[in-house]
Amino acid sequence: MFSKAALKHFHAFQPARILLPTKPQSRARDCVISLDDPPYLEAEFVAEMFPMVGLDLGGDCIITCESAGTVFRINARIAKVVDERTVRLEAFQVENPPQRRRYFRIDAEVHMRYWQADEDSETPEKLIQHKVNLSGCGLRFSTADPLEADQLVALEVALPDPDSGFAKCVGRVIRVFDMGNGRQEAALDLVEIDAGEQDKIIKFCLAEQRRQLRVKVQVAGPKSKQ
Repeated sequence: MFSKAALKHFHAFQPARILLPTKPQSRARDCVISLDDPPYLEAEFVAEMFPMVGLDLGGDCIITCESAGTVFRINARIAKVVDERTVRLEAFQVENPPQRRRYFRIDAEVHMRYWQADEDSETPEKLIQHKVNLSGCGLRFSTADPLEADQLVALEVALPDPDSGFAKCVGRVIRVFDMGNGRQEAALDLVEIDAGEQDKIIKFCLAEQRRQLRVKVQVAGPKSKQ
């Protein structure tokens, strides 16, 4: 449900990103959202029409919206398609307290390769599966390769979405932790990344967050309707 503290942020239209439950795969779209009659929101798609093809009208949406320097995550269901550009949503959860990172993080397993970002370094041929903590502005992972703070690392991350392919970027090592047994955990900020590549990562994070939420719901079991 909505928290009273979060309600005040959605009285006026706010730019947002919404992950829609479409088949065969979820789609992320830009929109503006506004509080209608709590816990209902209206989302208006300004640059494009509301995508009806493949839409799961009973599915859940995940909305991310930044207000007053804070990123909110709203879980909602599609209540009604108002017109070709507007949809009414019933929100059942708002992250509270709100997450204060510009881009939320998810834990996931991805295939990736990385190497020192200079002209003399060779790109590894193989992609290795890594458990990562990932966001649109950074990542954290464990490695047996020695990394140092302030080192620049080129990365290619293979994303599961076949339309996304690789997300390519350069990260700066900001922290390194000794995990023992010859392994380190490295935290990197993404310092060189195109907007399109960053959007690929954000889209993957949204989709993975939604998948993990579905798993939690299935494990918890169905709740009685009121």
